[in-house]
Amino acid sequence: MRLRAAIQTTITVALLCSVAQGSLAQDTEAFIGNWSGTLHAGQQGVGFVFHITPNEEGALSASMDVPAQGGFGIQIEDIETEDTSITLKLPLPGGASYTGVLNQQKDVISGTFSQGNMSLPLDLARDDAAVSPQRPQEPTPPFPYLSENITFENSDAGITLAGTMTIPTGPGPYPGVVLISGSGPHDRDSSMMGHKPFLVLADSLTRQGIAVLRYDDRGTSESGGDHASATPEDFASDALAAVAFLSGHAGVDTDRVGLLGHSEGALAAIIATDRSDDVAFLISLVGSALPGSDALQASAAAMARANGASKAAVDMNVRILSALIRALEDTEAGESAVPQMRKSALGLIDSVDPATLASAGISKAVISQMIQQFDLPNSRFVMRYDPRPALRRSTTPTLAVLGGRDPVMPADDHAPSFTAAFADSPGDDHTVTVLPGLNHLLQNAESGAPAEFGRITETMSPDAMRLVSEWILARFGGK
Repeated sequence: MRLRAAIQTTITVALLCSVAQGSLAQDTEAFIGNWSGTLHAGQQGVGFVFHITPNEEGALSASMDVPAQGGFGIQIEDIETEDTSITLKLPLPGGASYTGVLNQQKDVISGTFSQGNMSLPLDLARDDAAVSPQRPQEPTPPFPYLSENITFENSDAGITLAGTMTIPTGPGPYPGVVLISGSGPHDRDSSMMGHKPFLVLADSLTRQGIAVLRYDDRGTSESGGDHASATPEDFASDALAAVAFLSGHAGVDTDRVGLLGHSEGALAAIIATDRSDDVAFLISLVGSALPGSDALQASAAAMARANGASKAAVDMNVRILSALIRALEDTEAGESAVPQMRKSALGLIDSVDPATLASAGISKAVISQMIQQFDLPNSRFVMRYDPRPALRRSTTPTLAVLGGRDPVMPADDHAPSFTAAFADSPGDDHTVTVLPGLNHLLQNAESGAPAEFGRITETMSPDAMRLVSEWILARFGGK
């Protein structure tokens, strides 16, 4: 869920990802390479590594690592250069950016990191030893299947979406599945923390005889539309347009195309399935079966514990979150909840011992970021949405997969809710599975904390991918 990033962060970098390509019209060879430096915020130092490379069009693209927070491969939204100066637009809240000037020796960039009202010096040194993390599961061409970049229309929204379709070779027709990414703007590979989960998953499924369509979120990369104002209802509309497109391919069976959503993308998949008879099956990967406000509070407590917080710190996080949720629920639709949330949350922390706040990683700056994020259309929708009525109505074959070591969607909270909802439904093919040891990206993990995501070499557990393909093929395989 998008809201989780505001809970665990001091400098909110770890879970916010988007696709980027820089644009420029001049020789920028001097900036190409790896650059590292340390941002000093009070007594805390946070190391950054920027990887700047030429893209296929000859312009610059870049990604950012924050190793201490487990962030790897975070894509830079935009790059601007002029002579010896460079500006990087960072995918962080508060209009974050980095601006610097290259020295004559072309080995140091002296600059400033800015986020919201905060500006801090950050000098970067060329670092030829810095390397991107290894991702051995990522496939490389040639592929033993058809891979085609495509575009399709969501006529209801008036936008064009771009993606990649992978179709097994042979006469078919094959079952198909549309992949829906989780919270935040993602490209078709759902790139995050140096991983490309949807690239790896699509490759695995297609090799097993399942056609796959994955696409850039609206307003992201090559897709049209506006991501910031969209909610899971809008993403459900995009997903149904993708189902219609994939169903129209000659190698795909129209009656055997389903949806797979990851995390918040599972909410969009549930909404879409509830609204359309064209969805043959539904797969929820680490999705929610609780009302949004309940899911968020369960996540806040579980993530704080996974990060090693004390009981007092966990309780403090939950109390502040509860105050924000109450303020949001008391605000009418279309009215800004910021004033009431600010009053409730800041009033609460003013009465708390500063040491307790510090141990919980809470400050007025963090609270302000949470408030701004909670007031976004997507956050307000998710907070109020309850997926259980749609699950209780479901006659669609459904697989709900949860990770036994996932603090974002704790299995102990969501598995019983899925099971109870399906027990009340008229459908007879609903499966709830908890995979032990897997985190929110379905990686084999130690603690499950999001800070581990980028440090783990594995992109997605082979057992999880095999479960998905076998479940689909058992019901919709064959010609």
